[in-house]
Amino acid sequence: MTSTPEREGAAGEKARGYPLTATAGRDYWRASGLDRELRAVSARISGYRGRRRVDPVRLRAELNRTLFQLEDTERQLRACLRELEVRADRAAETGRAALRRLDTVCRITALLVDERQGGEAALLDGAVRLLAEEFGARVSAFLADGTADGAAGEEAPHEVATAGREGGLRQVLTAAASAADRVHRTGRPLLRPGAVLGVPLCAGGRTIGSLIMLRSDDFVIQELGLVQELGRQLALALWSERRRRQQADAAQLLQSSLLPAALPSVPGVQVAAGYLPPRGGAAVGGDFYDVFPVRDGWGLLLGDICGKGEEAAAVTAVVRHGTRALSVWEPCPERVLEQVGQVMALQNTTDRFATAVFARLRFEPTCGPGAVRLGVASAGHLPAAVVRADGEVSFLKGGGCPIGIAGLSEVAVEETVLQAGDALLLYSDGATEARDREGRFFDERGLAAVLAETAGMSAEALVRAVEQRVLDFAGGAPQDDMALLAVRVDPDPADPKPADPKPLDPG
Repeated sequence: MTSTPEREGAAGEKARGYPLTATAGRDYWRASGLDRELRAVSARISGYRGRRRVDPVRLRAELNRTLFQLEDTERQLRACLRELEVRADRAAETGRAALRRLDTVCRITALLVDERQGGEAALLDGAVRLLAEEFGARVSAFLADGTADGAAGEEAPHEVATAGREGGLRQVLTAAASAADRVHRTGRPLLRPGAVLGVPLCAGGRTIGSLIMLRSDDFVIQELGLVQELGRQLALALWSERRRRQQADAAQLLQSSLLPAALPSVPGVQVAAGYLPPRGGAAVGGDFYDVFPVRDGWGLLLGDICGKGEEAAAVTAVVRHGTRALSVWEPCPERVLEQVGQVMALQNTTDRFATAVFARLRFEPTCGPGAVRLGVASAGHLPAAVVRADGEVSFLKGGGCPIGIAGLSEVAVEETVLQAGDALLLYSDGATEARDREGRFFDERGLAAVLAETAGMSAEALVRAVEQRVLDFAGGAPQDDMALLAVRVDPDPADPKPADPKPLDPG
């Protein structure tokens, strides 16, 4: 059987798997109007190949095969594009999840480093609520009671935040306590079916608690890693807060030991004092005051130690108790401060020094009814302020050299008389050097202005008025600690207050 080119082309197309027959192919090209152009192309190709005839049927077969290959390539490209779109969506979702997790880390980090959060309870409450909102879970924070092993049976959940888990609170607490017990016994994180996730809170070389989360759907391993990191941050914040609280308590205890627990009652005068810690309030301040009886009168002492902390506290004890002891034998206030300075210069092993003002108060009938005479000695301190009954304010000389510096013992001394209704204020530089937001100082002019308004007030009211004005000026807390000591002569000496009756001796 003689074969024709059209039959060979159709057979070739069928052998290659193309469903296009010679007749169908010819009808397609003819129906599409391209048969004439195809023959013209074949003729030109034949001319290029040395006048050898190119069969249109074979050419159609080759073109059809190319078309099918292009269609197959197009399908593959579309499939690749769909796969890329799926991967892009997954990457976008992963990125959004990572951003949410990063936002959670940033929010809880900001919460943990916020100094205004108000202590351990507020810190835990904020962290638990934030995690409950982020993970859609009930979150329980279990804290140890301070024992080294941190047994879960001796703990209680600090806070439970509700979000999306079925069941009553008692069942949730039971499940959380069971998980906390396992976390504490093993010291390892917990991730198990039933949608329970727990991580230990470890800091300072020991487990101080655990963080337990429960919800309706299971947690994934990525969430475990995130909660572990958040748990580490929370544990460090709790540990730091506990250390800060311990230091603050120790500082407060030490500071209270440097100040008299209560001022004595001085007949004929009113005595009041105040102390404000510096901004932050964690360190032991260097300001102090004291009121004590001396021979033929009373001693009023206020001082300021260079620096803060334990060394300043030691110097404060030397100045305060040294002044008390020397005042028993030495009647001159300037000699008392000079001798205290000599003691400090000989025995002080640090470079700390102090400024102090020491007033010796004694009653002298020759000065007037109820009047008192004050000998005021200053060792590098600010001048004392005198407030007359009519509101006039003046300042004594002050000055002198600080005590505790070897070779220097110059003390300035001045005497004044307080009549009925007059007052004297001793103060530290925490008052006059308080600054506002623009950096301006409160200074002596601000102090004189508020003192002028206290005429006729009691000594207690005078101290509180100065404290409040300084706090308002400094925006809530002075930059340095501040000590105030005021004495005011009773305005009506002819009508003294009756003394408290002494109890009878049963013996």
